[in-house]
Amino acid sequence: MRLIGRLYSLNKEAFFEGFTDYHSHILPGVDDGVQTLEQSLEILDCYEQLGIRIVWLTPHIMEDI
Repeated sequence: MRLIGRLYSLNKEAFFEGFTDYHSHILPGVDDGVQTLEQSLEILDCYEQLGIRIVWLTPHIMEDI
């Protein structure tokens, strides 16, 4: 993990460029992820700042939520 942290600190702008999040929890109130639209938008803003441009919405199917 220290190597990844070191690489990230050297080139923050490009570290996540081209990265795709294949397992996100950004749909509000759907599973054990975010609870509000504001939280979802905040996460997406962070992704954008990191250079992440593709996010697949893959919530868990949970009976109790």
